[in-house]
Amino acid sequence: MKQMSKPEISLEDIQKLLEWQQKLDGKTPVLGLTDTDSTFHQSLQDTAAYWFRDEQATHPAAVELFVRQFFDSLRMMDPTNRIDVLNRVRLEGGYQSTGASGAPSGPNRYHSDRSRADGKLIRRKR
Repeated sequence: MKQMSKPEISLEDIQKLLEWQQKLDGKTPVLGLTDTDSTFHQSLQDTAAYWFRDEQATHPAAVELFVRQFFDSLRMMDPTNRIDVLNRVRLEGGYQSTGASGAPSGPNRYHSDRSRADGKLIRRKR
C-alpha cells in the first residue's frame, strides 16, 4: 500500500493562519460552521481561487477575504447594477419566486402548475 506524505506547512501558511485568527478575535466564523467536505464549501474555495487568480488560494483566510471583498464590491456598485447582479444570481440559483407558484387558478387548473422560470403552465400527472 502506498504511503501518502503529509503536506509541508510553510512559514507563510502559519503567518496567514495567525493573521486570520487575530481578525476573528474570539468570534466564530460562519464558514467554520459548514462541513469542509461539502459541495458548498468546495464551491466557495473554487470561487475564491478564481477571484484571486491563484489555484492555491483555498485556505479559510482566502475564502473569508473573498467573501468580504465580494460583498464590499456589491456594496459599492451602482444600485441598478447591484440589483441586476443579485437578480441574475437568484435566477440561476433557482430562488426566483413569482408569487404563489403552483397554486390552482381558474377552472380546470388542478392538472397544471406554473413554471417559476417563465410562468407557463406545466402539465402534471396527479
